[in-house]
Amino acid sequence: MAEYTKNYNLEKQQGNDNISIEGLNENFDKIDTALGNSSRFEKASGTGTAITLSGIILEDGASKTFIVSANNNGAATIINGKKLYKPSTNIVPSLKVGKAVTVWYSQTNDCFYSDAYADEIHTHAVSDITNFPTSLPANGGNAATVNGKTVAENVPAGAKFTDTVYIHPGQHAPSILSNGALPIGVTAADSNTDYGTARLRNIYAGTADLTAGASALPSGYLYIVYE
Repeated sequence: MAEYTKNYNLEKQQGNDNISIEGLNENFDKIDTALGNSSRFEKASGTGTAITLSGIILEDGASKTFIVSANNNGAATIINGKKLYKPSTNIVPSLKVGKAVTVWYSQTNDCFYSDAYADEIHTHAVSDITNFPTSLPANGGNAATVNGKTVAENVPAGAKFTDTVYIHPGQHAPSILSNGALPIGVTAADSNTDYGTARLRNIYAGTADLTAGASALPSGYLYIVYE
C-alpha cells in the first residue's frame, strides 16, 4: 500500500519495490509546483467573502500568502470553509482587491487569522464608528459640556476648564476681585481715600519728605518716608 508525505503528498518508494520512474517524476512535479508557488503569490479564487486557496494545510501555524481577488468590505469571510479574523479577536479584517495578504491557521480556534489592516489613509461611514455623538453644535457654536465640564456661556480661545466654570486670559478691574492674592508687581490702580477701610492700595517709599499740597502723589496712594 502506497504511503505519502504529509505536506506535499509525495509518494514514498517502498524498500522492497522497484523504483518507479513515474512515481519519481510525479514527486518532482509536486515539488516544482510547491517551490514555484513559494516564489509567487496565488490569486484567490471564489468570492470576496468565500475565498478558495490551494495548498492550504490545516495545521497550527501553517501560513499562506495570496492576492485578494475581491473586496470583502469587512463582512464575515471564510477561507476554504474556515472563518477569518484579526489576530486574537472575532473581528473580520477588511480585504482589498489586489493586495497581498498573509493568513495562518489556528488549530485551537479552528479559524484563520490575518495581518491585513486598513490603509493608513481611509474612510469610514458614521455607522462604523462606535460612541459617535448623536448631535453636534452648529458651526462656531459651543456644546453644553466639554469633556464633561459645564459651560455656561461662550468659551473664548485659550480657556481652561474647571468643574463648572472656565478660566480665560484677560483683564479685570480690581473691584471685581473677592479674595485671593494678586501676583507680585500688580498695582491696585485705586484712588479711593477712605483710609479707614481695608483695601488694596498702592504704596510708595522713599527718603525724600513730601510737602503737603505741593508734592505730586495721586489721591488714595500711601507714601512712606524712611531714613
